[in-house]
Amino acid sequence: KTDTYPSGNVQLFYELQKGTELFVGLGHSVRVPDAQERYFALIRPMRDWVGNPELKPSRNTELDLGIKYSTDKALIKATAFYSFVQDYITVHNQGRVNSVSSSPNSQARSYENVDAQFFGGEVDLRLSLTQELFLFGGMSYVQARKETKPEKNIRSSKVAEIPPLKTRLALRYDKGTYFGEVETVLSATQNRVDRDLNEQKTSGYGVVNVKVGGNFKGFTITAGIDNLFDKKYFEHLSYLRDPFATGVKVPEPGRTFYINASYTF
Repeated sequence: KTDTYPSGNVQLFYELQKGTELFVGLGHSVRVPDAQERYFALIRPMRDWVGNPELKPSRNTELDLGIKYSTDKALIKATAFYSFVQDYITVHNQGRVNSVSSSPNSQARSYENVDAQFFGGEVDLRLSLTQELFLFGGMSYVQARKETKPEKNIRSSKVAEIPPLKTRLALRYDKGTYFGEVETVLSATQNRVDRDLNEQKTSGYGVVNVKVGGNFKGFTITAGIDNLFDKKYFEHLSYLRDPFATGVKVPEPGRTFYINASYTF
């Protein structure tokens, strides 16, 4: 298979006023189908797994918009994007095409091109409350939709493996030679799942992490506790990816202690 895929991008920055900058970008990129998506063939219990030699490369055209505001004490960045992916490659269930004596299955997991849209954004905040106290924050969100093809058993308009809304807030006390930080990470429930692939809803969660550290004459020591309250939680799609999905969710680590030390000279 021979693929030709020119790509490129253009970016424009405009200073609205001192400390405030606007950004716009337009780009086009291509993802070529990998070998397993085109040529793999595997006989498995229940359902086989085969590639699609006729797959086209996925062509992504994306528009980005952003604004950055900065002063001596604050930095705020916000970006939004819209992406149209022509011939997005998705997994689907395909009926038998060729008879194989060693396989009794009537279906196989395979790959198909569909058009898809992605849109979302993120916000990043850094604020100096005093000379030693700092507030950090961030938020990201993405949503995706794809074309349906009932004749190909592609009935769900949701795109698989899309993360939910996620935020981070941290308060840091930093004297230069030593620091302490408390951080919380929050994730929303993800119920926009691809039912065709038996994706599962993932509940939201919130965890708290703490760390302290210091440096002296080239020595740096950092110690901390992740998941301070020993929360049991799952990241979205915490089980193996399709077509090897087990359907069993694997929880993230519980309360974890760590210490790091280094010396530079």
